Amino acid sequence: CQQPVNPLPVTEADGSLSLYVLDGSHVVKLDAEGKTAGRFDLRLKKQAPVSYLRTAVDDQGNRWFAAGQMGGACVYVFNSQWQQQFSFPTADQSHPGIEDFQLADLDGDGVVELYLGYRGVVGIQRVLLSGIRQWGYRGVEGVLSLALTDALDEDAGHLLVTTEAGVMYRLDPGGQSGREIPGPGLAVHHLFRAGFAVGQGAQFCAIVSTRDRLAVGLDRKLQQVWQYQLPAGTFPNDLRFVQFGELLADQGGQWLIAAADGTLHIVDAAGEFADQFATGRRLNGFAVGRHGDHAVLFLLDQTTVTACSIGRAACPSG
Repeated sequence: CQQPVNPLPVTEADGSLSLYVLDGSHVVKLDAEGKTAGRFDLRLKKQAPVSYLRTAVDDQGNRWFAAGQMGGACVYVFNSQWQQQFSFPTADQSHPGIEDFQLADLDGDGVVELYLGYRGVVGIQRVLLSGIRQWGYRGVEGVLSLALTDALDEDAGHLLVTTEAGVMYRLDPGGQSGREIPGPGLAVHHLFRAGFAVGQGAQFCAIVSTRDRLAVGLDRKLQQVWQYQLPAGTFPNDLRFVQFGELLADQGGQWLIAAADGTLHIVDAAGEFADQFATGRRLNGFAVGRHGDHAVLFLLDQTTVTACSIGRAACPSG
C-alpha cells in the first residue's frame, strides 16, 4: 500500500479474515497472512475522495460496501466485487458536507439501505440501493456521527445521532420521529457501537470533545458504565479514532481509542481494565480482527500496514 488509511476487517462467509484497506482511489484486500488478495479501482470522482469504509450484509447473504470521507461531497456504494453501484448525492446537489454514513437494515425487511448524516441544516437522509433517496429528516442540525442499534438494544431499529451541540437523538427507520435522548450529563459529540454483544458492559462508546476530552462507556439503555480521561488534541487526518474488538477471548471485548499524541488506549467493555501504549507513529488507521484462536491488531501509518498477533508477538514501535 502507498497511502493506507482506516482499515476494515471483515469475517468472510467461509470464516476467514480479510482486511480491506483504502489506498488512494483503490481498495486493497489483504488476507490474514498479509498477502494481497485483490486490488480494486473505485473509479472515484476527482472532487470526491474517500477515507473510510462501511459494510453490511443483506438477508440473501450479499455483502455491500460504502466509501466516503468526513465532510465529503458524496458516498459511493459497491457490491461484494467492488463494482460501483451508485454515488449519492449527485455532483449538481449542493450541500455543506456529509459528516458520517452507515449501511444498515434498520427496519428489518432484509434489505440494506444507506443512511447519511450532513453538516448544517440538511439533517439525515436514507437512500435505497437503487440510488434513490427514500426520505430526508431535517429535525437535527450539524450531525457529527451516526450509530446503529440492534434487536437487543432499548432503541431497537433506530438510528442514533450526535450533533455539534453535543446532543443525542434517536430517529426511527421511517424518518418520521426524532427524539432527543437524555444523555449521561455530558455533551456527547461522537457515538460508536460495538460490533457484537458485550453483555452488561459498554455497548456504545461516547466521545466528549470539550476541553476535558473523555470517553464514556454506555450500556444498551445508554446509561453510563464508565468514564475514561483522554489526552487533549485533534487529529491532522480523518482517523476513525474509536474501534471495538476482541483482543482477549471471553472477556466481553475491548474499546480501543486513539489519541492525538500517538497513544492507543484500551478499555474493556465492563470498565474494569484500562491500559495504553505509545504506537511511536502517526496513525492513519487501526482495527482488530480474529484469526484462528488469537486476535490481530492492525496499525497503519503513512506507508505501512503492520499486523500484531496479540499475546504472541510484540508490535514494533517505529
